[in-house]
Amino acid sequence: MKISWLLPLVFLSASTLVVNADGNSNDPVAKNEAPAIENKADEAKPEAAAPAEAVPAEKKEEVAKAPEAPAAAQAPVDEKKPDEAKPVATAIVRAIGLYIPNLLLDLNDIISIDFGAGPEVCVEARITRYLQWGGAYGEKYFLAKGYDRQIGGGYTNGWNYEDTMLSMESRYVEDTFGSVRNYIIESKKMRLSSFEDEVYADNVRDFWELGGQVGWLFTVGAYIHPVEIADFLAGIFFIDLRGDRLR
Repeated sequence: MKISWLLPLVFLSASTLVVNADGNSNDPVAKNEAPAIENKADEAKPEAAAPAEAVPAEKKEEVAKAPEAPAAAQAPVDEKKPDEAKPVATAIVRAIGLYIPNLLLDLNDIISIDFGAGPEVCVEARITRYLQWGGAYGEKYFLAKGYDRQIGGGYTNGWNYEDTMLSMESRYVEDTFGSVRNYIIESKKMRLSSFEDEVYADNVRDFWELGGQVGWLFTVGAYIHPVEIADFLAGIFFIDLRGDRLR
């Protein structure tokens, strides 16, 4: 009788010990859900704890300095400004306005003449400097409307001798006035005439002139310039061969 009354107490005590040993209730559902929550928390910890990867400074600068797209090349536009067209129009108007004066000047350039006075004797004739005869000796003062629009006068002293393509000369021209130019020639040996000589290259004399001079004490000379004839004919078509037109 006493033993049967004690059995329920023993059973109750054993159950209490089991609960205390586990530290949890005897509910099996609660036991299964608790570990799952703990596992999810453990899985989330590494992701939260993982530090963000540091971006290198060089890459940051590259990102900050994004390459700019090259500007599209613009095709050149050929547009004449109004100011640029004015000089062209002015030049055309001036060329037309000076047409007749330039032709008269070119016509006047075809012939040159000179007059001299002094102790000089001269007899000369030439068809260019490649075909000439004669000579001169002495000194004189002269007035001239010469080649390359040399108008004025001066003083000359010396001598010269020509025979076909050969010539020799020693002469100087000084004390000039107007547009007549000074020059000196020293060629005391017979040699072939050359249009590369300084007096011809600088247009002081005309290598291709036709004419001559004659006199004693008083001299006179006259020449025709084929180069000026060509310049006059070209000028009819607004072409300036000699570069001496008014502009």
